[in-house]
Amino acid sequence: MNFSQLRSFFVHFLSVVCSLLSVESYGQSQVIPCIMGKMNRLHGFTTNSFPPHFDKTELDVEDSISYTIPVIFHVIYLKANVGPALLKPSAYEEEIGIMNQCYGKYGIGSNTNAVGSKAGITFCLATKDPSGNPSTGIEYIQSSYSNLTETGEMLTKNLSRWDQTRYLNIWVVTNIDGSDNILGYSYLPRYSIKDKNHPNEVDGLVINYRTIGANNPNAIYGYSQGKTSVHEVGHYLDLMHPWGGDDKNAGEGTCSDDDGVDDTPPCEFIFYSQFPKCDHPQQCNSVRQIENYMDYSMDKCANLFTNGQVRNMRRALRKYRPNIISCTNLESAGCVASCAREKTDISPVIEFNPNPSSGVGAIFVSVEFKQGIHFHIVDMTGRIVKEFVLENVIAGRIPYDFSDLANGVYTIFAEAYDKTHVSRLIIQKR
Repeated sequence: MNFSQLRSFFVHFLSVVCSLLSVESYGQSQVIPCIMGKMNRLHGFTTNSFPPHFDKTELDVEDSISYTIPVIFHVIYLKANVGPALLKPSAYEEEIGIMNQCYGKYGIGSNTNAVGSKAGITFCLATKDPSGNPSTGIEYIQSSYSNLTETGEMLTKNLSRWDQTRYLNIWVVTNIDGSDNILGYSYLPRYSIKDKNHPNEVDGLVINYRTIGANNPNAIYGYSQGKTSVHEVGHYLDLMHPWGGDDKNAGEGTCSDDDGVDDTPPCEFIFYSQFPKCDHPQQCNSVRQIENYMDYSMDKCANLFTNGQVRNMRRALRKYRPNIISCTNLESAGCVASCAREKTDISPVIEFNPNPSSGVGAIFVSVEFKQGIHFHIVDMTGRIVKEFVLENVIAGRIPYDFSDLANGVYTIFAEAYDKTHVSRLIIQKR
């Protein structure tokens, strides 16, 4: 290649790069991560800040209970092999895994920030429908209402809706209000759950299919790590955006506004922190916490829930959604074989070593369990993948072989004497 050809190639290369940068910049300027405030107002729900005070004697229960929420994905698609129909069930299983990591404070790049707090909330693809029939937790429905409009929202949601007191309904659509770049929305339960037994029909999440999973072929630039659902579940569990209300013209979203959470720094309305810089602007005499899942940062910048947000979400579950996390419901939705949520933690008497593991290791038990220990192992989608009982256990080292399990993060429930120890095991086989 001579100098003239090299120069021509270099000019063409720069032109392509500038074009790509322009497209990405344009796409980012058009992305609207969430229209929660707009949709709440459309239904007459106020979106102002400062959530109602809880009865602390009833709801401020600090415990080691891990709450589980059964999930049903209603995948509304327009045409076969187009839009949401492109995504295989594995994409939704991956999305559940991402949600569990972000709310569980484990995994790579998911709630690993030192300031972040573990929510103790997990999600499970329902294996039984409301009638008790087998389910994958994913259903595909072909309809022109896959293009959801604000005024035609109910036309989409009426296509399929499972009992909202028992399941988290997630409607996955082609686009929202004619835009490919509106990512999703949800409703605040303080308004949509006035009666625990009769929630408003809108209750649940609407998600743009382009944000599902971390390997989506049609992912939206900057929002491709599956964290849109994490953000919208935060609203479903009564979290505001960190700037407070969503109407700056009415004085909401300014420095004088608030989200009702003590440990989220004050900030001013919308800010898009972009990867890889993940800039932290100085606002309202504070450094903006752009890592917060409830902000509008790109997915790779978002990485935490605060202690206060976790406390409020757990309160909201107990106040607004007690049935969805009940043992009876978890068993009937097929999320657990037998519910141990009310049982007392017996840690640290049981430990898995090494961790991470190649699949082979040992269980270290520090006390005797003459009646035996019942183990069940749950994967990131909330499914039980292994179950076994160790009889007449004495203190010491007990070898295990889980080499049949795939690489991933597993939750292990060990039950004995009506008590339960919950631990996580990472399997990393070479």
